[in-house]
Amino acid sequence: MKAKYNSLRTSLFFSALLLSVGAASADVGRCSTANGAGGWGFTVTGTNTSGDPDAIVGNGTVDATGYVALTQTEVTDGEVRPATLKGNVTVNPDCTAKLTVKVYDPSGKLVVTATWAMVFVDNQREIRGILTSLVLPDGRSAPLPVQTLNAKMKFRRF
Repeated sequence: MKAKYNSLRTSLFFSALLLSVGAASADVGRCSTANGAGGWGFTVTGTNTSGDPDAIVGNGTVDATGYVALTQTEVTDGEVRPATLKGNVTVNPDCTAKLTVKVYDPSGKLVVTATWAMVFVDNQREIRGILTSLVLPDGRSAPLPVQTLNAKMKFRRF
């Protein structure tokens, strides 16, 4: 009887172990571009290309295909600079993402193209990111300031 009990207990243990591994695997890779669709609010802090403090606040939307439309207000060097951003985000199953946006001044003139490395957290309701590239309208790379992004989903859109 003892041998049967031990083998039943071992079977139950391995079954539970396999189920928990399966559950963990199901959690891995659940981020997607579509799950990031919704309204977002964000802040960016860091420095400008001169090394002076820089701060940005903004909001906008991301659709299920990854199209991004944002507005922002930046304060740097004592100047307030509104801008519109349009671009795309690609979300990987491991919740890392890449955002590339074109930044336009109020007249519609392209100022810069910015690329961000990001990670989604809190069940894809928040984002942390860092600026990785700035490209000027003529195609030249701009000096890269240190800027970090924090964003929070205001509402989901499916």
